[in-house]
Amino acid sequence: MHHATELQNADSAGYIHLGLPAGMSLTQMDEKLRKWIKFHKPLLLFSVIHALRLSEDVSRSQKFALRIELSPRDPLQATPTSFMIMDAGVVEEEAGRELGTPWRDIFNHLSMGSAVTREGPVAAIGIECRPLDVQMVPFGSLEAVLGIERNMGWKEVLVRFVREGRKFV
Repeated sequence: MHHATELQNADSAGYIHLGLPAGMSLTQMDEKLRKWIKFHKPLLLFSVIHALRLSEDVSRSQKFALRIELSPRDPLQATPTSFMIMDAGVVEEEAGRELGTPWRDIFNHLSMGSAVTREGPVAAIGIECRPLDVQMVPFGSLEAVLGIERNMGWKEVLVRFVREGRKFV
C-alpha cells in the first residue's frame, strides 16, 4: 500500500496490521515516516555515500542501493526517534531484484539511466518499514562526493544518530 487514499481506506476498514504499534494507523505511520526521512536526510545522504563507496566511483549508484530496515517505536515518540534501525546494508542489483517488486522497480530505474539527471547520477535508499511499502529516497548531485575519505563506520553512525534523535550536519 503506497498511496494516501489506499492507506486511509485500510484504516477506515479497521484493517489491523501486525507490526503496527497500538494506537497508530497506517496513515499516521506513513506521515511519521515522511517526517522522519526529512529530519534525517543529511544522515541518510552520509550513509548512502559511504555505504555505496560513491567517493571511489559515483557510477556504483546505478548497480547498488542502500537498504534500511526500520521498526516503529511508541507512537508518542518525537519524530527524530519515532523509528529505530533494525538493519542496514548494501543491496546489489541482482539480489535487489529478488527482493520483489518495489526493489525491482528501484533497480530498473537506476540501471536504465533514467536516474541520471543533469546533475549526474542518482543514488537510492530503500527504506523498509512494514507494513508500509518500501519508500525510495533518491539523492542526486553526487559529483561532490568524489575523493571524500570513506567512513567505514557509516552504519554505527546511522544507528547512533537515529537512536539519539540527533540531527546530522
